[in-house]
Amino acid sequence: MAAAFHLALALVLVAAPLAEAQAAESVAVLLSGRADASGPEAILSGWAERRALPVLREAVASTPVPSVRARMEGARIAYRALQIPDALQALEAVAVEAAASGAAGLGRGDLVDAALLGAACHLLHGDETAAWDGALAAVALAPDRPLDPAAWPPRLVAEVKRAEVASVATSAVFWAVSVLPADAELFVDGEPAGRGASTLRLRPGRHYVRAERAGFAPAGHAVALAPGRSEDALQLVPLAPPTPRALWARATVGGARRALAAWVSAGADGEPLFHLALVDEQGLGAEATVPIGPGLVPAEIEAAADRLLPVKTVAFRAPRPIDTDGPRRRRLAWGLGLGIGAAAILAVGLGVGLGLGGPGFNAHVDLGPAR
Repeated sequence: MAAAFHLALALVLVAAPLAEAQAAESVAVLLSGRADASGPEAILSGWAERRALPVLREAVASTPVPSVRARMEGARIAYRALQIPDALQALEAVAVEAAASGAAGLGRGDLVDAALLGAACHLLHGDETAAWDGALAAVALAPDRPLDPAAWPPRLVAEVKRAEVASVATSAVFWAVSVLPADAELFVDGEPAGRGASTLRLRPGRHYVRAERAGFAPAGHAVALAPGRSEDALQLVPLAPPTPRALWARATVGGARRALAAWVSAGADGEPLFHLALVDEQGLGAEATVPIGPGLVPAEIEAAADRLLPVKTVAFRAPRPIDTDGPRRRRLAWGLGLGIGAAAILAVGLGVGLGLGGPGFNAHVDLGPAR
């Protein structure tokens, strides 16, 4: 029985640490924040695939339908119902939101429709000056868009044709737009216009510009452009970096016990950086940043990942003792070990019992009186 006890104790002492080590060995790569299409995430994902590490993408909440689109639809419905004051009120709200955001949530077709709807409403009210301004705005946004005579009033069709003639007679606008970060994506009048600085040839009138980039808050505005050359600049503000606790929570939801987290941050010059950091239940460990943008070098991202998570060493310890889940995991591990030990003792006991009751065992019990 002493041998059985020692065997069970050995199983407990070996199984529990093994179980805890097994729970701690799950490693993943965590991509945090909005997806970055400029390349670094694809490079890191390829590195993780070669290392047989799972890649977790943070589930960013879906963006609700912008209120500006709902207002546009409300304006269309009100116009078809000849509720002209309601239509004009909705169009005014659309104009305010589009000007403040650079037409976020709207395409060029929406902007043209807003100008045409406004012109049609003003014609019904007898305000020919405002209707003319709307026709000019529609032509400035889409000079080559044909107007369907079956969908719009004849007076509006005539006003738009007159505006087209007047627009052709004026000089073009050359609009030079710069943006920081230099690889931010530009949208002009609701349509993609490439990445980084750009010079655009447009018709005079009201136009919208917007810039977006992962890791930064989008920015935009509207501007009335006169014939000739104009310049504009947009500077995006970096978003707040994810907190260590939030990163750890996202990693554990995906089944990992430690992660190599990655997100886009900003350097002192405002240009984007690809931020890499080890994270576990204790917080952030080692960190590294790699410049990204037009001069992205894939080898630099892979080298930084190799430094943080070497091939033969995946364990690390951060200096911040934040341990909220460790005791529960250790209790589970020791419980597993104790269960294995109890099973071993039971198996040994059953074996001894069966051996004592076998055919080779002779027992003699003296039931006579004691002498």
